[in-house]
Amino acid sequence: LADMLHVVTTAPVGRWICGVLDETTATGSGDLRLALSVPLAHGGAPATVRGSLALGGNDVRVVAGAPTLAGAQGRVDFTEATFAVVAASARLFGGEVSFDGGAQRGEPPRFAARGTFTAEALRHATELGSLARLAPALEGQAAYRATLSFASGQPQLSFVSDLVGVAVDLPAPLGKAAATPAPLRVRTAVGDAPSVVKGSATAPPASASTDTVLVELGSQMRARIVRDAATGRVLRGALQVSDAVAQPDAAALPLPGAGIAASIDLRRLDVDAWQAAANRLLAEPAALAGAAAPAVDANVGGDMPASVDLRAGTVTQGGRRFDRVAATASRKGGTWRADIDADALAGHVEYQPAGGASSTGRAAQGRLYARLSRLSLPKGEPDPPEAAADRSPATLPALDIVVDDFELRGKRLGRLEVAAQNQPGERRVWKVSTFDLTMPEARLTATGTWSAPGPASARRTEMDFDLAVADSGALLDRLGVAGAVRGGRGRLSGSLGWPGSPLSPEPATMNGRVHVAVDSGQFLKASAGVGRLLGVLSLQSLPRRLLLDFRDLFQEGFAFDNVTGDVTVANGIASTNNLRMRGAAAAVLMEGSADLERETQDLRVVVVPEINAGTASLAYAIINPAVGLGTFLAQYLLSKPIAEASTREFHVTGPWDDPKVERAERGGATLSGAASAPAPR
Repeated sequence: LADMLHVVTTAPVGRWICGVLDETTATGSGDLRLALSVPLAHGGAPATVRGSLALGGNDVRVVAGAPTLAGAQGRVDFTEATFAVVAASARLFGGEVSFDGGAQRGEPPRFAARGTFTAEALRHATELGSLARLAPALEGQAAYRATLSFASGQPQLSFVSDLVGVAVDLPAPLGKAAATPAPLRVRTAVGDAPSVVKGSATAPPASASTDTVLVELGSQMRARIVRDAATGRVLRGALQVSDAVAQPDAAALPLPGAGIAASIDLRRLDVDAWQAAANRLLAEPAALAGAAAPAVDANVGGDMPASVDLRAGTVTQGGRRFDRVAATASRKGGTWRADIDADALAGHVEYQPAGGASSTGRAAQGRLYARLSRLSLPKGEPDPPEAAADRSPATLPALDIVVDDFELRGKRLGRLEVAAQNQPGERRVWKVSTFDLTMPEARLTATGTWSAPGPASARRTEMDFDLAVADSGALLDRLGVAGAVRGGRGRLSGSLGWPGSPLSPEPATMNGRVHVAVDSGQFLKASAGVGRLLGVLSLQSLPRRLLLDFRDLFQEGFAFDNVTGDVTVANGIASTNNLRMRGAAAAVLMEGSADLERETQDLRVVVVPEINAGTASLAYAIINPAVGLGTFLAQYLLSKPIAEASTREFHVTGPWDDPKVERAERGGATLSGAASAPAPR
């Protein structure tokens, strides 16, 4: 059969059929029946030919790069002016296909086919190039119709299928169940197919040196790709994904000057789901191992878009939801630049993926640069460890982020500045050199490390911080703890760690230490959250539950000149042994612990209600945290007997919103009946 094809392509017959068999290859033998009529008289009728070629299970490839028709059977009838394929069949893409067609002299041939394909066969179809990477998202089989014609010697293909029988495991809007129809139409054409070029006043002229691939999938997707006809290299293209009911014809999509321009218009876009799908498909073993992938223009970046225009009612990313999103992004070289406007986000973002080599010879890390006018992060659902590990890149990008108006979980936290880079020798650990929050009431400055999740590591943040407070009451109001403190200025500093990101601190899982030094404020009776713990410091519960005349001191909450002490946090349990509050008419010393998750406490409270010559030094003495409150008091009261007479000690336990207060004798004994005595009126 190969010899017969050689005769056809070198004889005048090859010209008659426009050279369409010049690249055809075949295996095996063929059965040829041939009749010739050659006039012997000069000037008589022209010679004629009539023949028939029977295919008996040959493997035939019509053009280079096309799929092989395996085990082809059928008959090719021909004359000096025509040929026709009759009742032919073969195996193609895992299913049976029947085809016929033919041509007249001087006209390009045309073939029509009907058959089925299977998703399993597509995974091994080397002829599909990079498109075969989509095959793992398919399951099942479906029927199709196809036509093959030729123009200027180049093949033109039309493929149509309703995809009934094939399940598509992709996120919305491209995913579907096997029984759901999704009409797919793929066409190729010679040249660019004229239309207005996006961003340009004139369109490049159609040329036989290029071909165009047009794809339409239901009402969800349209694509128009222009390639170099000789190499298959992508030159430019347009992609449109939408969940609108009606879409324009793919041939009407405006083309950019270079690269692929993507337009996405959806009611809902789940970035996490698409990222997981991309990771899954790209991680599949190359079914096309050893197959030559289509050449790619270095400036185009292959099949990846060079620009994206996004409109979405809702975008989900990182477990967080963003509403009414509009974004335009473009890629130049390896850097993406985007302008974004959404309900919770607005500003300019640049992202450069990892790659290349740095001055040290190591692979350069990626970089995320953002200048945002606003950013609001609602509380996201915690990720399963496996999903978090799948989403995290092998090398973390450097961060340079500034947000003028930052909101976290409904709390407006002012201006945020973050700068971080990979820690030397650690691919999945950020070294946070800057983490600053600036608001009218306070400024937080911090440095530390942030470990991303990985196969052998968990997500964790370790930060050294300094919080300079101008108005602690207003700061707590901003943080959602209203009415806990009035006034107060000072500083909190220390180090804390928790299993999460710097933007998701969880008190119930924290470990670390904090030094407190706040002046000129008043603890009030708060009724919500952590404010209830601070409400204990107001000491309002003491006069309500004990027959002690502290109402003049604490009825509106304890007013302090100074609060100092050290707090240690271990797995959500906050402990202190040297917390002291000094006011105009009393000094209060505390030791004990509070459970930040269960909202309970176990505190020892010592109150000296009068500051006089004998007790003033108690309010100003230094309490060494290594010694603790008990040892300090024992030593102090032994040397100052007059102070012991006015000192009162209490044991505070139970929940924050309903503390149990008991008067204790010196030495730790509880006064009989004190806890059950009626509150003074």
